[in-house]
Amino acid sequence: MIPPGKTLSAFFWVRLGSVAEAQGQWSQAAEAYKQAADIPDYPIRAAAMLDAIRCYIEAGDRPAAQAMADQLASTDAELQVPAHLESQLAELNAETLAP
Repeated sequence: MIPPGKTLSAFFWVRLGSVAEAQGQWSQAAEAYKQAADIPDYPIRAAAMLDAIRCYIEAGDRPAAQAMADQLASTDAELQVPAHLESQLAELNAETLAP
């Protein structure tokens, strides 16, 4: 098991995320990236958050993608979600709201 809260463990979570992503397991990949992003001392946690958003979008999990985007905005106001992810999230929102 990966020890919680250790900066080094974030790298393991990112690696697990990339393996799951390569296998098309989008939800599992997103959760692994989220685990990395939840480690406060991880120096590139914003990148892990963006990876989680991207994978949640691929998995069709709009609420989780939006929650992660909101968390990113609240933790790092200077960093914005890239335009392509914003448009994919908006598209997913539109599909969810369509009758």
